[in-house]
Amino acid sequence: MESTLTLPQVADNIQLPPIKIESATAVSSNQPGRLEKTLLWYAIKLRIFYIACVLLKKPGVIIKTFNALLKLRNNVWGGDIKKIYKVGTKYYFNMYTPGWPSKAYDNLIKNELQRHSTAMITDEKLSFVFLAITRKCPMQCEHCFEWDNLNQKESFTKDDLFKVVDLYQQQGVLQFHFSGGEPMVRIKDLLELVKHASNKSDCWVVTSGFNCTAENARLLKQAGCKGIVVSIDHYIPELHNIFRGKSHAFENATNAVKAALQADMAVAVSVCTTSAFIDGGHLMPYIEFAKNLGVHFVQLLEPKNVGHYDGKDVLLADRHLYELE
Repeated sequence: MESTLTLPQVADNIQLPPIKIESATAVSSNQPGRLEKTLLWYAIKLRIFYIACVLLKKPGVIIKTFNALLKLRNNVWGGDIKKIYKVGTKYYFNMYTPGWPSKAYDNLIKNELQRHSTAMITDEKLSFVFLAITRKCPMQCEHCFEWDNLNQKESFTKDDLFKVVDLYQQQGVLQFHFSGGEPMVRIKDLLELVKHASNKSDCWVVTSGFNCTAENARLLKQAGCKGIVVSIDHYIPELHNIFRGKSHAFENATNAVKAALQADMAVAVSVCTTSAFIDGGHLMPYIEFAKNLGVHFVQLLEPKNVGHYDGKDVLLADRHLYELE
């Protein structure tokens, strides 16, 4: 039976010493240089144009749709590629686009070309899905939106999960983010699920770091997992542990990051940016912390008053959103 340690609350006016991350913990980021980025972006544009030619056939439609896709990308991302990492043989621009080059990435481009060329007659398709594979979780997180469902009877057997994946893949889903609860609780089923899904889709795992040992990270990579998102809600260990309700949460999370990097997966950290976190001046120190860990991406989550935050005043003010932007 697991024992729970009650952690002391830390008052806002208490100054905790900042954590020092030794540079030895960081793994090479494999970030391409300027020339490689430029050549890569031209290669991707040529690939998009080639797919447009094969798919759309008509020169006028090809040019119009190709330019529309480039314009959309510029509007969303602010120009050519700003952020990119090479992990294994694939390049990653963000957490929600399949790695390039890959069949999944080509299929994403095909879907977008069809959507822009025949917008009135083409059905919208999901490109990625968050699939919660379990209700079990050893954490007691402050912001948990599944709070009322945690540690209840499971909804899906392993065979059920396979059927769900098959159903979404038939509808064209190109990326799965397996979450929970804590998906690493079902590590054996998770490994089989990733192996089953990765033949058509990119697979990521969203975890608190629980049970994400070096061996399990290696097995996930071997099964076809492309990336891991580790939830770390503060760069000060004590504050993260309080937020997660477990005394070793920070240690487990940072060890999971190291294990995933060593297994050669794309790695992101995810942080719930509460108003206290932003007002306390923690945002940029957290970014430096993440860079020192060697992760590829940082995901900023906006707190919502659902789950454990239900009925609480947690919504961010405009000034908070402005600072996040």
